[in-house]
Order: sequence, then C-alpha cells, then structure tokens
Amino acid sequence: MKKFITPFGELSSPQKWISLLMGILLVWTLLPNSKFPPLHEILLAFPKLLSKNDLVGNFLTSIFFCFKCMGYATLIAFLFFGIAQIPLFKEFAALCRKFRFLPSVGLSFLFMRMTGEVGVQMTWIMVFGITTYLIDAGVGIALSITQDEVNYTKSLRLNAWQALRELVIYGKLADFFQIVIQNFAIAWFLLATVENICKSSGGIGVVISESAKYFRLEEVFAIQILILLTGLGLDYSLNKLKDFLFPYTTLKKTK
Repeated sequence: MKKFITPFGELSSPQKWISLLMGILLVWTLLPNSKFPPLHEILLAFPKLLSKNDLVGNFLTSIFFCFKCMGYATLIAFLFFGIAQIPLFKEFAALCRKFRFLPSVGLSFLFMRMTGEVGVQMTWIMVFGITTYLIDAGVGIALSITQDEVNYTKSLRLNAWQALRELVIYGKLADFFQIVIQNFAIAWFLLATVENICKSSGGIGVVISESAKYFRLEEVFAIQILILLTGLGLDYSLNKLKDFLFPYTTLKKTK
C-alpha cells in the first residue's frame, strides 16, 4: 500500500490498473447519487442495450461512418498540407485554418441544399467539422519549416519541388499522421451530434438520444463508457501503427 501513496514512486502494470480502478470508484462514490446512476446500474445497462437497442449493429454503423468521414477529411487536409508552402496557395491555406471557428452543424442547411440527401448531408457535415481542425494543424506543420532547412536542401542541389517533397511530404509525414490520430477524438465528439440529424440511418448517437429521451441515465453512461473505451483502443492501435510506419520517431532506450 505504501507504493500507492509514496511521491515519485513507480508502479508495476497490475498496480497501475488497481490504482486506476481505485480512483474511478473513489470519484464515483463522491458523486451525488441523485444526479448520477450507481455504478452497478450502469454495468447492468449493457445487457439491456444489447437485447433491445441492437447496440452492436448501431455501434458498427458508427465505426464505419467515422472511418469513412475521417478518410475523406484526411485526404482533403493532406492536400492542403502539401500545397501550404506554394506561394499561390499559401494565403488561402492560412485562411482555411480559421474555419475551425465555424460550427459545422450550423451549416447543415447549406449542405442539405448542396446535396439534397440527408445521408450525404451527414457525411459532409462530419467531414467539414474534422477537416477544419486537420487543416489547421497540418498547415501549421508545413509552415513550421525554417529557412535554414530550405537552405540545406539548396546545398544538396535540390530544386524547389524536390525540396518540397523532402521537407514537407517525407520530412513531416509522421507529424501529419500524429495529428490524424489526435483528431480522431474530434470525430468521436461530432459523431453523436451528427447522427441525430438522420435517426433512420442508425448509429450510436441515435441510441444515446433514445435513452436520454426517456431519462435512462444508466444507459447513457454505459454508452459513453463504451465510446470512451473504443476511442482509447483506436488511439492505442493507431499509435502502434505510427511506430511501425515511422520507427525513427520512437527513441528506444539503450541498455
């Protein structure tokens, strides 16, 4: 027990899990019972959701929708990332970085007029919301290249397009991949809101909405926990993929 309370102490992996569970139980115990459902009711809500709300089907629908929108957003942001150092597009790319202040859901009427289909509208609202943050971070990475780095490529007798390829596309690709990983959190944040626009398409957001409508808070919290755990799992998997694709970004300790 002394290890858990000693400052600057190191815990083993099992002890870290124990400390995490202790922290969760402590916080949940201190929460007002009249406002938050007990922990055991949240755990019992999972079988109910599986039996009557097709939790698995709706969850898979949300996963597919999220990855599809993230794919579109990544391609668009990568284009801006690649052209940010070209003078013709530089100021426009810098302007697009400010679009992150626009609420994507508030533009739903515009996407409806452009597409005419609710399903397509949902997709582009989601893509717009993710892309604005990806463009902001991606363009920022591309513009972080210093003049000294550019001068170094000139000393290697590279022309301007070769320098763009080496400094931006190759040199900063790992950083761009990292912001894609980080912005999966934005995608999860927008997911439930966007799915409520078209409830007939299903999704985890629809299940949350239905549970909240009838004030079944234990089900709402159960779904939120599921979303959180899935997000953590995706984050871990994508970081491992990054380590595999860009091994030079990970500094290993030498014995």
